[in-house]
Amino acid sequence: MIYYTVRDEQDNIQLITSNDEELKDFVENLKNGTFHTKVTFSCKGRGCNSSDTEERADFHGIYTGAYCDPCYENNYPYKKHDYTNGTGIADDGTPININY
Repeated sequence: MIYYTVRDEQDNIQLITSNDEELKDFVENLKNGTFHTKVTFSCKGRGCNSSDTEERADFHGIYTGAYCDPCYENNYPYKKHDYTNGTGIADDGTPININY
């Protein structure tokens, strides 16, 4: 899920929504001022819906998705140690041998 956070010039949150139409209506009704919009994605961690995420990459720098800090620390399937011992993680989460 995608979340939009709109902040004003003083960095006060004016709107948080995952609804495109609500964002569009808000933008169309702006009178004055400068606003900043940040787009975030919900966490890919199992059972987690947090919107406080960061984009993550695996040991090889390949983008793996958006994960919140707790899921990254505890449930992230692409940790460096999983690659350095000759195993990797397949898309379905199963270990694979990457020794050539």
